[in-house]
Amino acid sequence: MLMDTLRNSRTGYFNKSVIDKLIDDHISRRADNAFQLWNLLMLELWYREYVD
Repeated sequence: MLMDTLRNSRTGYFNKSVIDKLIDDHISRRADNAFQLWNLLMLELWYREYVD
């Protein structure tokens, strides 16, 4: 769900290649991107609720 939600962002504010790298690095444990991914997810869900 997280990957699909961020990769299919409706906001138009996210650079998809950066999102893909954040997710891939996090899943492969090359980096702990939990904080960044959580914040991006919350922004996306807020956008869908209040703007979209």
